[in-house]
Amino acid sequence: MTDIADWRGDARPPAIAGGGAAARGDSGRGRAGSPGTMLAFSAAAVLLCGLAAFLTRPEPDRAHIASAVEAAAAAAALVASSGEWRSIAKPIALYGLDAPQIGSARRAYEARRHNVGQGREDVLSFNDFDEDRFFLTLRILRRGDARSGDRSLFAAAALRTAEDGIAIERMAAPRDLPSKFGPMESADATMAMDERRRECIVFRAGLADGAVELSGLACGQEGEPVSRPSLSCLIDGLILLAPGEDRALRRIFNQAEAHRGRDCGAAQQNASVARSGRR
Repeated sequence: MTDIADWRGDARPPAIAGGGAAARGDSGRGRAGSPGTMLAFSAAAVLLCGLAAFLTRPEPDRAHIASAVEAAAAAAALVASSGEWRSIAKPIALYGLDAPQIGSARRAYEARRHNVGQGREDVLSFNDFDEDRFFLTLRILRRGDARSGDRSLFAAAALRTAEDGIAIERMAAPRDLPSKFGPMESADATMAMDERRRECIVFRAGLADGAVELSGLACGQEGEPVSRPSLSCLIDGLILLAPGEDRALRRIFNQAEAHRGRDCGAAQQNASVARSGRR
């Protein structure tokens, strides 16, 4: 695994290293709600401290420096745009996850809307990052006019996970992850929150020429990393519940179901996913 950055305890600011509540929101979970100004600054601090720690390494790789600098730029963009999104109180769930294999995992659904471009981001989360249980977040961003610049997988993942108080310590080279939506860009990564470190997979895919972005983070239990076949099956379980008048979104999911065609029976599921509801 490529050592992207060493974002360890001393490198993180007190708001993050001291419990992470400022970066995770009032829920205290490893999945935050929509970032307000203070949350945006906390997330940016995670990214910028990671950049500082990385640049002080004896021989940082040039390509990795470029990725870290890109993540820092993303942090600045996060702070600048913190007032452009507003949380939706008691959102109607547009999406669901048809995945019996995750058992009794604790679930949460959040959504936020862009104030100007009418973009909307929905987040499905399962369990908390700081528990020794299967952890999953799925983000579906319907951009509207709220489009962002192209970012590498590292920078995009660092930005999103930093909103939740989670930092990327190491990330491997990206490779394809099959799904009903087509190949998704993914990478194995070591993620950290406070003193908790987990082996995870970050992933994303641009759909409908970038009008929709699907991304997320999946982590297995200690000693039982989530497998790629299991993750593919979980992503294939993402369904559209309430498309409303959004015909383009309905078309994306209809076409995806037509390309599913893969056996995702219980025999394929990773043990950590199957036991996600156990403590």
